[in-house]
Amino acid sequence: MKLRFLLPILPACLALLQTQAMAQEASPEPLEVFLQGGNAQELRALVEASGGTVTHDLHIIDAVGARLSAAQLEQVIQSPLVGRYFDDLAMTGPPEDGEQAKDSCDVDGSLELDFSPAGISWRLYNKQGTPAILKRLELQWPEQLGSAKSLSLGKEAIAIPPQTEGASNFLTVEFPDTIASPAPRLTETAALAINFHPGAAPASGAKQDEFELKIDFTPDCSVELIPAYANYHEIFYYNQMAGVEALHLHGITG
Repeated sequence: MKLRFLLPILPACLALLQTQAMAQEASPEPLEVFLQGGNAQELRALVEASGGTVTHDLHIIDAVGARLSAAQLEQVIQSPLVGRYFDDLAMTGPPEDGEQAKDSCDVDGSLELDFSPAGISWRLYNKQGTPAILKRLELQWPEQLGSAKSLSLGKEAIAIPPQTEGASNFLTVEFPDTIASPAPRLTETAALAINFHPGAAPASGAKQDEFELKIDFTPDCSVELIPAYANYHEIFYYNQMAGVEALHLHGITG
């Protein structure tokens, strides 16, 4: 009796479940958003009133991190309480045309070069699950250091191509990755080191802003040395954004 009663309504139940599943599948993932304005508490109330969720309370810089749908974000940013915002910080969606996914280039370099009398080294980091294959290297250094003597990545020596006349302080190396001659691989972390011929000025007397260094990896991934400046120990990038100029005037820079 119970089975005969359920049979007529079974197709309707299946259709309802299918409709719900399709709606869930079509529903986009929420965006990870950074919101900054005049007051973090007001921004929190704004996010929660829209139906979103606050994930980070950044009251020191009058900001919050939030999880919002695209429609909720569109509603929130109409408020005069929001001075600036960055959306989709999670980078979970597919990349737009010409834009590579975040995880496809999770390779970076240290902020500062390490100097020795013989040369320099630059610590590289690979956070990918697979080795990063070197494709091309471009390096320029002060003329007073002379020409390059040796180049290496970790314990692996890299052959230096002949340097042309008048370009003794510039080096470009291409890495064709073949079975007979595989290109160098970066796994986890290693230092790219270059030493110069003795007799020239010691590299330890040079400054980072006199160097240019860029490395391309396969596929379509690159990392570049951040340029320094003479008084970088006294200047701080985010003073205005964080609103800490007054603290720095009192010598609090930690």
